[in-house]
Amino acid sequence: MTSSSKFPVFIVLAILQYCFPFPLQSQNQWEEKKSGHGITVYESDSDASSKYKTVRVHAVLIGTKEKLVKLLQAVERNTEWVYATKRSSLVEKISDSNLIYYSETALPWPMKNRDQAIHLIIHPETTDSILNISTIGEPDRLPAKNGLVRVLKFSGLWKVRTISPTQIDIDYILNVDPSGSVPSWIVNMFVSKGPFETFTSLADKLKE
Repeated sequence: MTSSSKFPVFIVLAILQYCFPFPLQSQNQWEEKKSGHGITVYESDSDASSKYKTVRVHAVLIGTKEKLVKLLQAVERNTEWVYATKRSSLVEKISDSNLIYYSETALPWPMKNRDQAIHLIIHPETTDSILNISTIGEPDRLPAKNGLVRVLKFSGLWKVRTISPTQIDIDYILNVDPSGSVPSWIVNMFVSKGPFETFTSLADKLKE
């Protein structure tokens, strides 16, 4: 089964990618929703301006920072591992660590698919060897497309640390509003499924 045919996918948009500060880890009250294979998905109430949950994923995976970065840079491959991604393509490459890409996410009929432009920045490592990778949606970057709903709010952050020559620790937080007429209670009911399947697929990719 391809990524674009997996359902329910309401929270597909609550998956991979990418900018708010990590103090959210301590400020939010995280509730564990799903775990397995070294991956744990949490959710928390977002701030008062959002009716959707904030998602956090913590994962210990076999792989390296370098391999993760190469996979994230290859945005056209997102259809292989980012849950329910129907298409993904490069819009602008500012540098190897700074690029903008387009993504369309498949939702089940009768809901319309969502799309957005995402700005991906791979930041220099900090003094404590933490690699931060941020993403933020740019809803006005590209013209709207007929038949699709533009995602108006999307932001997230990967925090990546090497824990052994063959393992990395990833802490990922994402806030997203899928826009349109998807009820928040449906999105939040399935909030753990998309992130868990995305990181499970990511784990497989990092082993290749």
